[in-house]
Amino acid sequence: MIDSHCHLNDERFDPDRDEVINRAKETGLIYLVNIGSGYGVEGNYKSLEIARGESGYIFVTTGIHPHNTKLWSKKLDAELRKFIEENRDIIVAIGEVGLDYHYNFSSPEVQKHVFKKMIALAREYELPLVIHSREAELDTFNILKEEGAKEVGGVMHCFSGDYNLAMKYIEELGFFISISGVVTFKKAAKTMEVAEKVPLKWLFAETDSPYLAPVPYRGRRNEPSYVRFVYEKIASLREIPLEEVEREVDRNVINFFSLPPHNSL
Repeated sequence: MIDSHCHLNDERFDPDRDEVINRAKETGLIYLVNIGSGYGVEGNYKSLEIARGESGYIFVTTGIHPHNTKLWSKKLDAELRKFIEENRDIIVAIGEVGLDYHYNFSSPEVQKHVFKKMIALAREYELPLVIHSREAELDTFNILKEEGAKEVGGVMHCFSGDYNLAMKYIEELGFFISISGVVTFKKAAKTMEVAEKVPLKWLFAETDSPYLAPVPYRGRRNEPSYVRFVYEKIASLREIPLEEVEREVDRNVINFFSLPPHNSL
């Protein structure tokens, strides 16, 4: 198993981060992908620091989360480029980037402007994209298509749309769909349908920890080891062996992020 999207740099992990990482290893997770964006600009550096302490096990993404796009400047652009160039061995994607019209911590126009910059950055450095989209489905899709995101590929993180939208991303952009712990919630019918019907070769599993803890831990702090409940739910919905889901999803994630081959596959 792989947690393809976690936020170990979150302060909620400060008291026991090492223990959380060890539990992931003990649960059988072969890699973690830690998201650098989402905690201001500093989140990128903290994410890297954590990963350097677990070289070969934790890999990172970098970018500017839509909430923080109001911080964008030429200086920040140069800083991100330097960050990528100096850490190509451990940075595996640009993300999470995209649009969030729920909170609008940054204005929609600024979000769209910086989102395009992030896609251009991904294309320049030939890195895939990890996409955040909340209440912005049409704009997100159109910008990805217009800005040539298909050339580098991407994954729709914590996908909350319906099956038809998932297939639109797959068929028109070649993007992957990532299933979070939401799939274990009783009322998450749309997410369950996506997990059941989307071809397995297009699926990821993630925790988005410390957010969105799956049943039976819903309401508590999430952590990477809980990704097993997502794998198990996908297997249950599809009525196939858990081992098949583990094998296929892990291959998807490894190939997408260009992670090292693993002897378990």
